[in-house]
Amino acid sequence: MRENRTYIHDNLRCLRDSAAAGCSTCQLFWTSIQEANLGVLINAVLNGKAPTNPGTPAASLYDGRFFTADRDTDGHITFARKQLADCQENHTECRIDRPPEMPTRVLDVGFSRGSTKLVETFRHDLREPYLALSYCWGRSTGHAMKLEYKNYFALLQFINEEALTVAHRECIAIARQLRIRYVWIDALCIIQGSYDDWEYESTRIAQTYGNAILTILAGRAADAGAGFAVNRPEQESPFCAISFARGAGDVFLSPARKRTEGPTSMRAWCFQEKVLSRRTLLYAEEQVCFSCQRVETWEDGSKNMLDLSKLRLNSFPSSPKDIDQAEQDRLRAQMLTLWYKEILPDYTDRSLTYPTDVFAAIGSIAQLAQNSIRSRYLAGIWEADLPRGLLWKATFGWRSERPTDKDGIPVIRAPSWSWASIQGQVDLRRLYERRTDHNIYPPPIHSDILIRPLHCHPLPTPQSPPLPRWTPLTSPPAPGHANVLRMPRCELVFLARPKRIDLTKLPKDKPVSLSWLKILTDREFLVQPTTTQNATLRGHDLSLPQIIARAVLDVAEDRYEIQEDGFEGWLLPVLKDKTGSLLLRRNPSDKKFRRLGRIAIFKATKAVRPPVLVNLILHVQSRTDLILPSSKTSQKK
Repeated sequence: MRENRTYIHDNLRCLRDSAAAGCSTCQLFWTSIQEANLGVLINAVLNGKAPTNPGTPAASLYDGRFFTADRDTDGHITFARKQLADCQENHTECRIDRPPEMPTRVLDVGFSRGSTKLVETFRHDLREPYLALSYCWGRSTGHAMKLEYKNYFALLQFINEEALTVAHRECIAIARQLRIRYVWIDALCIIQGSYDDWEYESTRIAQTYGNAILTILAGRAADAGAGFAVNRPEQESPFCAISFARGAGDVFLSPARKRTEGPTSMRAWCFQEKVLSRRTLLYAEEQVCFSCQRVETWEDGSKNMLDLSKLRLNSFPSSPKDIDQAEQDRLRAQMLTLWYKEILPDYTDRSLTYPTDVFAAIGSIAQLAQNSIRSRYLAGIWEADLPRGLLWKATFGWRSERPTDKDGIPVIRAPSWSWASIQGQVDLRRLYERRTDHNIYPPPIHSDILIRPLHCHPLPTPQSPPLPRWTPLTSPPAPGHANVLRMPRCELVFLARPKRIDLTKLPKDKPVSLSWLKILTDREFLVQPTTTQNATLRGHDLSLPQIIARAVLDVAEDRYEIQEDGFEGWLLPVLKDKTGSLLLRRNPSDKKFRRLGRIAIFKATKAVRPPVLVNLILHVQSRTDLILPSSKTSQKK
């Protein structure tokens, strides 16, 4: 010790060098290490190579392991066998009471190489354990063997594993080592190039992953051609071997390993596949993790018991048809909170190769949620809580944009009032922060909602009260089913009272008393009531007292619309909340509107009082969804 301070060295080499420099404490430790260990072991550690001896008596006393390309390369299989066996034997919540329904097709990989083939489960009435794979395709999958019509019958006879990607081969090898005969891999079990087959299988993702005995999650691989089973970590410092006792072997110390999942954490399809899996074996960036409905166990020995707030398959309880209304309301509020507070923020922060998959890649989760919510699903928003659902916002506006295809061409995949109309993370968590004893936030009370539906439709049971209907009764009706994979068009009908407003940036020569007004991003504008019905924004002389709110665009690129001649901005109050209003744009020629963003009110004026209700119809035509005010006299509430 020097000056009563203890210095802890990062690795054995630093300890040796410090001892050679004259530190008496380091000399004591270095001498003890030399006496208790063989020179070959010390040299291995000094050279950054950890000895491979996981079966020593010392190792048996600790749960932590380190599976790398240099040591204990098959340790992940031993780890998986142990965790899977323990879960099957002791976790009742992870079991399936009856033999599981299998996907339409699976791979029969046998128990040795050279026997892999495609199997149609419905022809053989198969109900056997199978393993599923969740992974990033990358570019390699496009050039490797896939299931297509042209090779369909050939693959029923034999699959040459050498023609598969590395990730596919490793998944098959893991299945064999775990003695699981059947494997489901999307590229080899869904007919590529067939929209009908893709559509059918996409609506069954909950069964495909939920019924699998185990899902392999190839978290650390950004491309299927790179593989995932072998860990090649970039260590900050080499292992340090500590002699446990003479004859018992050594315990190796290393820096704490991260629990970062890897590239799959940014892929939208992988989110659904992970959530809907009964058990997962995650090959994360620095270690392996086994997770089930009860516990999460990492390679380094740490365990986390999963509480009720952890999003997983058991988060979606079945909702019996004969439950009373109070219990139904509780289940609906619980699932709405889960949807808007946990599911959407995570899902929308991920990317899609094909932006039109935005509803398909979360469709199976939506189907399970619909069992509890018992509401129509309108372009990602639940009709039972539509006013709050309309108030989504872009979390990181500077990253949000309108979706485009791989060639940069705009893609219309949802109406503008849906969160799916933008590419980027959306957030409604502030509207769900208030908690009850059940960790839920019921929908706002009737008096807090400033828009009203024109119609109601009854629930399946006559004893239940009617639910609001926010779509027109005329054809074509909105389907409202969560298994609809494409929803670019949807029409809403409701009563409200929008207010004409002007938008501007604060003139630079005006004094500003509020410091935050000095900094406005490209997405932010100041709001004032319009002085005349046809007033435009450009060149309008504002004084600070007239400013009543701040408008935030969903995407920055829409700011160019505000600068156009004839632009009309409108404020639509939705909830009695300072952030409970929408920013709309109206086309002067046809008097129709679409959403541009959110408005936060910070000064009360007559322009934003609770509105008198008028009729509004929300459409989707071509690229925009629109609001059409009725010409009738306003109806007093």
